[in-house]
Amino acid sequence: MNKYYYLTFLTGFGLLSFEVFGPRLMQPHFGQSPIMWASTISVFLGGMTCGYFLGGKISSKNTTVKIKKITSLIWFSISTLVIFSPEINDFIASIFLEKEPTKWEPLLISFLNFFIPAILMGTAFPTLVELCPSEKTKKGEHTGILLAISTLGSILGVLGLYFWLITTFNTSEIAIILSIPWLISIAILKTIKT
Repeated sequence: MNKYYYLTFLTGFGLLSFEVFGPRLMQPHFGQSPIMWASTISVFLGGMTCGYFLGGKISSKNTTVKIKKITSLIWFSISTLVIFSPEINDFIASIFLEKEPTKWEPLLISFLNFFIPAILMGTAFPTLVELCPSEKTKKGEHTGILLAISTLGSILGVLGLYFWLITTFNTSEIAIILSIPWLISIAILKTIKT
Protein backbone atom coordinates (compact mmCIF):
# COMPACT_ATOMS: atom_id res chain seq x y z
CA MET A 1 0.00 0.00 0.00
CA ASN A 2 1.17 3.51 -0.79
CA LYS A 3 2.90 5.19 2.18
CA TYR A 4 0.89 8.32 1.48
CA TYR A 5 -2.26 6.36 2.29
CA TYR A 6 -0.85 5.65 5.75
CA LEU A 7 -0.02 9.34 6.16
CA THR A 8 -3.51 10.36 5.09
CA PHE A 9 -5.05 7.87 7.53
CA LEU A 10 -2.83 8.95 10.44
CA THR A 11 -3.35 12.68 9.93
CA GLY A 12 -7.12 12.19 9.65
CA PHE A 13 -6.99 10.12 12.85
CA GLY A 14 -4.89 12.75 14.63
CA LEU A 15 -6.99 15.70 13.52
CA LEU A 16 -10.46 14.57 14.48
CA SER A 17 -9.45 12.74 17.64
CA PHE A 18 -7.85 15.98 18.89
CA GLU A 19 -10.88 18.00 17.80
CA VAL A 20 -13.22 15.89 19.93
CA PHE A 21 -10.63 15.79 22.73
CA GLY A 22 -10.87 19.60 22.91
CA PRO A 23 -14.21 19.63 24.75
CA ARG A 24 -12.81 17.04 27.17
CA LEU A 25 -10.02 19.48 28.03
CA MET A 26 -12.49 22.29 28.61
CA GLN A 27 -15.03 20.20 30.52
CA PRO A 28 -13.59 20.97 34.00
CA HIS A 29 -14.18 24.67 33.35
CA PHE A 30 -17.52 24.59 31.48
CA GLY A 31 -19.09 21.18 32.05
CA GLN A 32 -20.83 19.61 29.05
CA SER A 33 -22.55 22.78 27.86
CA PRO A 34 -23.76 22.95 24.24
CA ILE A 35 -22.10 26.38 23.96
CA MET A 36 -18.74 24.82 24.84
CA TRP A 37 -19.19 22.11 22.18
CA ALA A 38 -20.36 24.63 19.56
CA SER A 39 -17.43 26.92 20.38
CA THR A 40 -14.82 24.18 20.11
CA ILE A 41 -16.19 22.70 16.90
CA SER A 42 -16.56 26.09 15.21
CA VAL A 43 -13.02 27.13 16.19
CA PHE A 44 -11.65 23.88 14.77
CA LEU A 45 -13.59 24.30 11.54
CA GLY A 46 -12.41 27.90 11.21
CA GLY A 47 -8.81 26.91 11.85
CA MET A 48 -9.00 23.98 9.46
CA THR A 49 -10.44 26.27 6.78
CA CYS A 50 -7.42 28.55 7.13
CA GLY A 51 -5.15 25.49 7.19
CA TYR A 52 -6.59 24.08 3.98
CA PHE A 53 -5.93 27.42 2.30
CA LEU A 54 -2.40 27.63 3.75
CA GLY A 55 -1.66 24.00 2.82
CA GLY A 56 -2.73 24.71 -0.74
CA LYS A 57 -0.35 27.68 -0.89
CA ILE A 58 2.51 25.65 0.60
CA SER A 59 1.99 22.83 -1.89
CA SER A 60 1.70 25.08 -4.93
CA LYS A 61 4.67 27.37 -4.26
CA ASN A 62 7.38 24.89 -3.18
CA THR A 63 9.35 21.94 -4.50
CA THR A 64 8.55 18.43 -3.25
CA VAL A 65 11.66 18.41 -1.05
CA LYS A 66 10.72 21.75 0.54
CA ILE A 67 7.08 20.67 1.02
CA LYS A 68 8.29 17.60 2.91
CA LYS A 69 10.54 19.73 5.16
CA ILE A 70 7.80 22.26 5.88
CA THR A 71 5.28 19.48 6.49
CA SER A 72 7.61 17.68 8.92
CA LEU A 73 8.11 20.92 10.85
CA ILE A 74 4.36 21.56 10.95
CA TRP A 75 3.63 18.02 12.14
CA PHE A 76 6.29 18.28 14.84
CA SER A 77 4.71 21.56 15.99
CA ILE A 78 1.30 19.85 16.09
CA SER A 79 2.61 16.97 18.19
CA THR A 80 4.20 19.41 20.63
CA LEU A 81 1.00 21.47 20.95
CA VAL A 82 -1.07 18.31 21.44
CA ILE A 83 1.26 16.95 24.14
CA PHE A 84 1.09 20.20 26.12
CA SER A 85 -2.59 20.91 25.40
CA PRO A 86 -3.78 20.15 28.97
CA GLU A 87 -1.26 22.60 30.43
CA ILE A 88 -1.97 25.21 27.76
CA ASN A 89 -5.72 24.88 28.38
CA ASP A 90 -5.35 25.22 32.16
CA PHE A 91 -3.09 28.26 31.79
CA ILE A 92 -5.47 30.04 29.39
CA ALA A 93 -8.51 29.18 31.51
CA SER A 94 -6.80 30.51 34.65
CA ILE A 95 -6.33 33.88 32.97
CA PHE A 96 -9.93 34.31 31.81
CA LEU A 97 -11.99 32.43 34.37
CA GLU A 98 -11.56 34.48 37.52
CA LYS A 99 -15.34 34.91 37.82
CA GLU A 100 -18.45 33.03 36.69
CA PRO A 101 -18.02 32.41 32.95
CA THR A 102 -20.33 34.05 30.43
CA LYS A 103 -21.40 32.39 27.19
CA TRP A 104 -18.44 34.03 25.38
CA GLU A 105 -15.62 32.52 27.45
CA PRO A 106 -15.90 29.06 25.86
CA LEU A 107 -15.50 30.64 22.42
CA LEU A 108 -12.55 32.80 23.48
CA ILE A 109 -10.78 29.99 25.32
CA SER A 110 -11.46 27.54 22.47
CA PHE A 111 -9.98 30.06 20.05
CA LEU A 112 -6.84 30.53 22.14
CA ASN A 113 -6.48 26.78 22.73
CA PHE A 114 -7.30 25.28 19.35
CA PHE A 115 -7.18 27.78 16.49
CA ILE A 116 -3.41 27.49 15.82
CA PRO A 117 -3.34 23.66 16.10
CA ALA A 118 -6.38 23.48 13.79
CA ILE A 119 -4.66 25.67 11.19
CA LEU A 120 -1.56 23.48 11.32
CA MET A 121 -3.62 20.27 11.12
CA GLY A 122 -5.59 21.64 8.18
CA THR A 123 -2.42 22.00 6.10
CA ALA A 124 -1.94 18.22 6.06
CA PHE A 125 -4.54 17.23 3.47
CA PRO A 126 -3.64 19.67 0.66
CA THR A 127 0.08 18.91 1.01
CA LEU A 128 -0.57 15.16 0.95
CA VAL A 129 -2.70 15.51 -2.18
CA GLU A 130 0.20 17.36 -3.80
CA LEU A 131 2.89 14.93 -2.61
CA CYS A 132 1.07 11.65 -3.31
CA PRO A 133 1.72 10.47 -6.88
CA SER A 134 -1.44 10.03 -8.96
CA GLU A 135 -0.24 8.72 -12.33
CA LYS A 136 -2.94 6.03 -12.58
CA THR A 137 -5.91 8.13 -11.49
CA LYS A 138 -7.44 11.47 -12.40
CA LYS A 139 -7.25 14.36 -9.92
CA GLY A 140 -10.82 13.99 -8.70
CA GLU A 141 -10.51 10.25 -8.16
CA HIS A 142 -7.09 10.67 -6.53
CA THR A 143 -8.38 13.33 -4.13
CA GLY A 144 -11.51 11.29 -3.41
CA ILE A 145 -9.43 8.23 -2.45
CA LEU A 146 -7.24 10.29 -0.11
CA LEU A 147 -10.26 12.02 1.44
CA ALA A 148 -11.98 8.66 2.01
CA ILE A 149 -8.85 7.31 3.74
CA SER A 150 -8.55 10.48 5.85
CA THR A 151 -12.20 10.25 6.87
CA LEU A 152 -11.79 6.59 7.82
CA GLY A 153 -8.87 7.64 10.04
CA SER A 154 -11.06 10.36 11.58
CA ILE A 155 -13.84 7.88 12.35
CA LEU A 156 -11.47 5.44 14.01
CA GLY A 157 -9.79 8.30 15.89
CA VAL A 158 -13.08 9.42 17.42
CA LEU A 159 -14.15 5.86 18.27
CA GLY A 160 -10.73 5.07 19.74
CA LEU A 161 -10.78 8.23 21.83
CA TYR A 162 -14.24 7.70 23.32
CA PHE A 163 -14.36 3.91 23.54
CA TRP A 164 -10.82 3.31 24.77
CA LEU A 165 -8.60 6.27 25.60
CA ILE A 166 -11.04 8.30 27.73
CA THR A 167 -12.06 5.24 29.73
CA THR A 168 -8.47 4.08 30.26
CA PHE A 169 -6.13 7.08 30.57
CA ASN A 170 -6.03 10.49 32.23
CA THR A 171 -6.06 13.71 30.21
CA SER A 172 -2.27 14.19 30.11
CA GLU A 173 -1.71 10.60 29.01
CA ILE A 174 -4.34 10.95 26.29
CA ALA A 175 -2.62 14.11 25.01
CA ILE A 176 0.66 12.21 24.71
CA ILE A 177 -1.06 9.33 22.88
CA LEU A 178 -2.80 11.76 20.49
CA SER A 179 0.58 13.22 19.50
CA ILE A 180 1.80 9.81 18.29
CA PRO A 181 0.03 9.78 14.88
CA TRP A 182 1.81 13.03 13.98
CA LEU A 183 5.20 11.72 15.09
CA ILE A 184 4.72 8.46 13.17
CA SER A 185 3.70 10.51 10.14
CA ILE A 186 6.98 12.45 10.30
CA ALA A 187 8.92 9.18 10.41
CA ILE A 188 7.00 7.76 7.42
CA LEU A 189 7.38 10.99 5.43
CA LYS A 190 11.15 10.90 5.95
CA THR A 191 11.31 7.36 4.44
CA ILE A 192 9.64 8.46 1.19
CA LYS A 193 12.11 9.22 -1.55
CA THR A 194 11.32 12.24 -3.71
